[in-house]
Amino acid sequence: MTPAPATAAAEWRAHWPVVLSGMIGMSFYAMLTYHFGLFIEPLQKEFGWDRASISLGLTIYTMSAVLFGPVIGALIDRIGSRKISIAGLAATALTLSALSFANGSLTQWYLLWLGIAITALAVKSTVWGAAVSSLFTTSRSLALSLTLTGTAIAQFCSPILANWLIAEQGWRAAYQWIGLGWGGIALVLVLFFFFDARDKQA
Repeated sequence: MTPAPATAAAEWRAHWPVVLSGMIGMSFYAMLTYHFGLFIEPLQKEFGWDRASISLGLTIYTMSAVLFGPVIGALIDRIGSRKISIAGLAATALTLSALSFANGSLTQWYLLWLGIAITALAVKSTVWGAAVSSLFTTSRSLALSLTLTGTAIAQFCSPILANWLIAEQGWRAAYQWIGLGWGGIALVLVLFFFFDARDKQA
């Protein structure tokens, strides 16, 4: 006989840490776009770049997500969300903080953003959603919607945090604090609490 599906309450008791850690991981991915504009002015002042030249870095990031997102979907099917998310968070935290080493060369700036674009593919919404979907059936829609509220968290918190850090520590330190701090918190949560159905069966 086919076992009865778990109740929503049972699913949440068993898997709420996955949703929480996925939400924070999702917020780290989303905040890359929400604080970007706050760095434009200090970069203009330091290097004399125009707004369009600075923003091309973000364009590289967003276009890479569109073009190569399916590659991550295929990897999730092969090795699961957990391994991808751990590697992705660690690498994206480092590449984001590496923006603090910008030296005035636009070529270097674009290469740094290319690094972020590649590593951030592993922390896209696909990664978090796939794990949650594999564990929740009865309450899947609610679990997914809560996981994706990481975007709203980033939208609210990231500009406030970035503005404060830039004012108090400067734009270089702001990139380091956001990358290693926010990314580090997400990584710790994922290491301890983020699993998918494949991991639960192992």
